[in-house]
Amino acid sequence: MNFKKIRWFASLAISAVVVALSLAFLIYPAVIICAVMVDPQLRHSGESRWVPLWFESAAHRYVSWSDAYLNSKYAESLRHDDVAATEWPMFGSAFFLVAAEDLHAQGKINATKGVVRQAVDNAAAIVASPVTATWVRTKWGDDYLERENVFYRMLLILGLSSYESITKDTRHHLLMATQRATLAEELLKAKRHMRDDYPDECYPNDVLWAVAAIQRAARLDQTNHNELARSLISVLEGPLQTPEKLPAFTVNARSGEIIQDARGCGNSGILGSSTEFGKRAAGTPIH
Repeated sequence: MNFKKIRWFASLAISAVVVALSLAFLIYPAVIICAVMVDPQLRHSGESRWVPLWFESAAHRYVSWSDAYLNSKYAESLRHDDVAATEWPMFGSAFFLVAAEDLHAQGKINATKGVVRQAVDNAAAIVASPVTATWVRTKWGDDYLERENVFYRMLLILGLSSYESITKDTRHHLLMATQRATLAEELLKAKRHMRDDYPDECYPNDVLWAVAAIQRAARLDQTNHNELARSLISVLEGPLQTPEKLPAFTVNARSGEIIQDARGCGNSGILGSSTEFGKRAAGTPIH
C-alpha cells in the first residue's frame, strides 16, 4: 500500500469520526429538541409524548445502578454532610416511584412487569432500607423515625405510597402508614406546623411536601389529614408569608420566626406538591 492510499484511509477514518461525533453531539440532540418543541401533546398537556419512552430507557439504567447500590451497602460508608451522595439516592428513588405511578395510572407504561417493575421494586427497597438512612441516623440518632427528620420521612412516605399504589404489594404498608400517621400528628401539634429536616434546619416547602405525601398515603387507607392540610396552608399564607406573598424559605421551627425569605428552589417544590391539597381524600374535599 503506497503513501497516498494510507493518507486516503486516514482521511476517511477521520471524516467518519467527525461525522459520528456530529451526529451524536450536534445533529441528534438538535433533532430531538425540534421534535419535542413541535410535539402537539406537549403544548396540550405539558408532557411530551416521548416521556414514557425516556422513562423506560432510564429504568434499565436505574436497575443497573440500584443493584450495585443495594448490594454494596454504599450508603453506610458516606459522610452525613455529603449532600449529593446521601440525599440524592433517596430523593431520586422516591421521585422515580412517583413518576412511575403517574405514567402507570395514565396507561402510558406498565410498571408491574419487566424491567420497569424491577426498577420499581429496587426503588422501594432503597427508600425503605435502614442502610439508606445511615446519614439521618447519624444526625438524629436511633429514633430518627420517631421525631422531626421531615425531609427523609416525607420521601419515605411518598415513595412507598407510590410503590403500593402501582403494585398493590403491601410489604411496606406498615412502615409507610405508621410514618404517615405519626408525622401528621407531630406536624399538627407543632408550632405553626413546622419541624426540622435536620437539627436547626427547617424548610416550610419540605413541610408542605410532607403534608402532600401524607395525604397521598392516607388515600390508600381511605382516610385523610385535611385539618392539617387546611391549617398549614393558612400558616403559609399568613404568618410565614414573606412581603413577596410567598412562603418563607427557612424558619425557626421552635419560635416560628422567618429566617430567610422565599427562594426559587423552595417555590418550585411548592408548585409540584401543592396540587395534592385540592384533591379529594376519602371522599372529602379539602376546601
